[in-house]
Amino acid sequence: NPTASPTVTTTYTVTVTSPNGCTNTSSSIVSVNPNPIADAGVDQSICNGSSVSIGGVPTGPTGATFIWSNSASLSSSSAANPIASPTSTTTYTVTVTSGVGCMSTDQVTVSVNSNPIADAGVDQSICNGSSITLGGSPTGPAGSTYSWDNASTLNSAAFANPTASPSATTNYSVTVTDINGCTSVDQVMISVNSAIYTVTQNGFTLTADQAGATYQWLDCSSGGANAISGETSQSFSPSISGDYSVVVSLGACTDTSSCISVIGVGINETESKSEVQVYPNPTNGLFTIKTGPKFNTNTTLMIRDIQGKQVYSSLVNDTKIELSLELSSGIYFVELVNSNDRVIKKLIIK
Repeated sequence: NPTASPTVTTTYTVTVTSPNGCTNTSSSIVSVNPNPIADAGVDQSICNGSSVSIGGVPTGPTGATFIWSNSASLSSSSAANPIASPTSTTTYTVTVTSGVGCMSTDQVTVSVNSNPIADAGVDQSICNGSSITLGGSPTGPAGSTYSWDNASTLNSAAFANPTASPSATTNYSVTVTDINGCTSVDQVMISVNSAIYTVTQNGFTLTADQAGATYQWLDCSSGGANAISGETSQSFSPSISGDYSVVVSLGACTDTSSCISVIGVGINETESKSEVQVYPNPTNGLFTIKTGPKFNTNTTLMIRDIQGKQVYSSLVNDTKIELSLELSSGIYFVELVNSNDRVIKKLIIK
């Protein structure tokens, strides 16, 4: 019983001779089937956390069965083209068995590239109207490209370290793509702080609307913004009529309010010292202002309501002004101002 190992289909004939010299022959055909062609596919590279299909086109002949090694990282160990999801570089071997039981093997290596380290930087706070630089040191590895969201508030969405100028607290995300095409994402939050710098007027008292801040009241009457000594409370009641604002500081953020007119403070004193006359007073809206020699040239006439809102203004170059105004009933203040003097008169509209 010899062992035959033909490479092609072969007929073997045996001749048997007995001790008496008698002979007989018999033949046997050994058919050689070709081994299947196994194709595990070409070597590939993926990013960590990604997947790829392995195997050829086809992996083996029709009717064949397949067994893959390292099946723990495959979607199926018996599919012709399974999905591989390795966490490190892995070589897969496929064994292809044809319909007649012949087998072949092939290998493929899937290389796993590490994802880049993305660093959007640390969370930071800025004051409204300020800018700040985003990103880490570095934001990503050399040769990477960058894509930031909220691009409308950045000087460039493609810079590693763009300048951000948000008007409200904003979260920024950066996508870092390295030279292998692998990506990572990181986020940073920029908080925008802002002091409320509006002021509420109640009669002769001004109150900054921002609570819990520090304050410095200013006198803007002379065209500048001069700090008023000792006036650092949230509310301020001026001792004389004028225009006032406040500097509000909250944390590192500082802003200044608009100037607000306070009219009528010390009105009795100015009336008694001034030669200016307003008559008739009270009036239904038709009245005369006698300016006197101090206010008859290059003088501004302003009329304000009790809240300081200006309802009339003109330039005066005469000692007598007649006005007819349609004003709601109430108390108003007539103010004459020039480079040398200033006077305020109370006006009552019936």
